[in-house]
Amino acid sequence: MIAYNTKQTNQEKALRKIGYGKTMSLFSLMVAICGQMIGFYAMFQGIEEATKTGETIKSHLVFAGIKETMICLIYGILIYLFSLLLWVTASALIKKLFKIYPSALLCVFFTIPALFFLNVAMAMLRKNALN
Repeated sequence: MIAYNTKQTNQEKALRKIGYGKTMSLFSLMVAICGQMIGFYAMFQGIEEATKTGETIKSHLVFAGIKETMICLIYGILIYLFSLLLWVTASALIKKLFKIYPSALLCVFFTIPALFFLNVAMAMLRKNALN
């Protein structure tokens, strides 16, 4: 019974830590929406000032302004969707690993970065050996 509770606690901790990434990406989406609203405000303020002086506003300028404000939102959505994909994958992997071996999560989190850095180091050594 103690082992089950420990396994369950570790799994919950791991899932909660993975959830922090999803929360941060949601924050980036909210910042992107705020950035778009600030862009719209600046665009409308410019249109208002231009119409006060009697200038005509061409539609292609308005559409170009809208296109520019969409950049923040597009990146925010991409970050959020990528984070959701990683969250779904990681949470499924964590649940599967904890069924097989309770401490397998530590192996995954330490092995993957170690392999990445080992691969980078080997590539640097190969590059130096060729020079």
